[in-house]
Amino acid sequence: MKRDPSEVKYLTVSEVSLLVDCIYRHDKPRDIVLILLMLDAGLRSVEVRNLRWGCIDFSEKIINFPSAKKDHISYRHIPLTPRLFDALINWRKLHPPQNKNYFLFTSKKPSGEIVCLSPSTLTKIVNQYRLRLNMNKLTPHSLRHTFATFLLSSGSDIGTVKETLGHSSIQTTTIYAKTTPSELRKRFDKASEIQARGIKRILLTAKNRLSYLRASRNNNTLAPDYIGAKYIYVGRFKQMSLITSNLKLNVSTLVIGPKGVGKSELCKKVRNKYSGKVLIWDDLDNIKATLINTIIYLLKNDKEYLKDALYGDYDLEEIKVRITRDSVPALCDYLLKLLEPFEYKLFIDSMDSISKKSEMILEKLQRKLVIIGSCRSMSVKYLDFTSGFNIIKISPLNRSESLTLIEHATSELSNNIDNYNLIISKIYDKSGGNPYIIKLLIERIIKEPIITPEIIEIISYGQFRKELDLSAVLILGLGCISILRYIGRAQKDSVLTFIGGAALVFVYIIRTLLVSGKRKKV
Repeated sequence: MKRDPSEVKYLTVSEVSLLVDCIYRHDKPRDIVLILLMLDAGLRSVEVRNLRWGCIDFSEKIINFPSAKKDHISYRHIPLTPRLFDALINWRKLHPPQNKNYFLFTSKKPSGEIVCLSPSTLTKIVNQYRLRLNMNKLTPHSLRHTFATFLLSSGSDIGTVKETLGHSSIQTTTIYAKTTPSELRKRFDKASEIQARGIKRILLTAKNRLSYLRASRNNNTLAPDYIGAKYIYVGRFKQMSLITSNLKLNVSTLVIGPKGVGKSELCKKVRNKYSGKVLIWDDLDNIKATLINTIIYLLKNDKEYLKDALYGDYDLEEIKVRITRDSVPALCDYLLKLLEPFEYKLFIDSMDSISKKSEMILEKLQRKLVIIGSCRSMSVKYLDFTSGFNIIKISPLNRSESLTLIEHATSELSNNIDNYNLIISKIYDKSGGNPYIIKLLIERIIKEPIITPEIIEIISYGQFRKELDLSAVLILGLGCISILRYIGRAQKDSVLTFIGGAALVFVYIIRTLLVSGKRKKV
């Protein structure tokens, strides 16, 4: 006998909210997982009782549930919601399984035999919350009905719902579809908000959860520049405020400026002030090694609770050997699976050595990471990549800021130097307002027994050479050479063809020498 559609009972949005509040308030990890398996994955009570750890793929965040057919075993694949995933990780951490065939929920017979949870125990657990909430329609099957109704109300086609629920006939699935669509949408249009609140509750209230890694920071003052034996901070307030604001808004930032103007130091100051979770990369020279080290760092610290679920008894060294065999894109995808959206801020000290491969990786990482990086310049060929960044350009300090920096750095010497104002002015003229050159000049002159303007004139630290982007010149040259070769072939002029070919080889050699001669550090 077919069930009347009017008899299909499911929980309303407010009732789901009350239930979620209740299970997290009582904070019993087993109850949380058990109820969410029916509410968020739509499992039948018998499927919950017989679910084994081997059916859960933590790396793909999916349940592969076996269904016995007449002549074979098929699987239905049910994605894990974030809150169910977290609850499963927590439950596994509290009760590590002996093997993959171990039941999620077990009980022990008088004989000592370990078996799956009994039907009466599961019903008893659900009934406890039914009585606490005075919610008469709360049953194991009404939780499954709620899941099915949510899928249909969110726009899933009936075929997808049939496969997810494991119905043998689509006629069974249509029982849910016969409920008025407008009523479904009216009752479940806030379902995603409830799920988000549920995720937050997991992070805030569940016991024995990972205490997230937070580096101890000084939130009162910014770390100053270091000159000689003194710490000094001058200027860059506007840029620092803008980067900090971008961090709060989850906007990636790229700081561009000449060598020595303090790009890395500026990012470092922002990083030291930021109280959230950060990842730090020195550069992009070896992107594969960097990705591997980042994954191992997370599994060792913040994501330790995922290590056992994903790799079992493997230690970190064995895991490192295994993932070393993977390609760079695969490592990037794996790293993304470990991260929640914008959970971390990624600081890259130098992005000067960016390549096409690292560009592709950074584009992917922007889906879940806020990136703060610095470089001297960005090549024309990477402009598309930087479209997702807020660009901040910094230049040498102005005269007023430079003199303030020099005065602070040489304050102890001011009483022992004649023509002190002239000398600090000379230092500024020599440095051009570049903080790094100012630092080098001061460290050099304090070694002199007597400091005079003449000494400043003798000491010389040349300005850093400005790097030129020759991409446009090379493209123009290659175009002219190609035209020359084409004309030579068209006119059957072997001399022109030879000159064009030789020029191509020459341009290639020059380009290789230029690339290999580039400095990779800021």
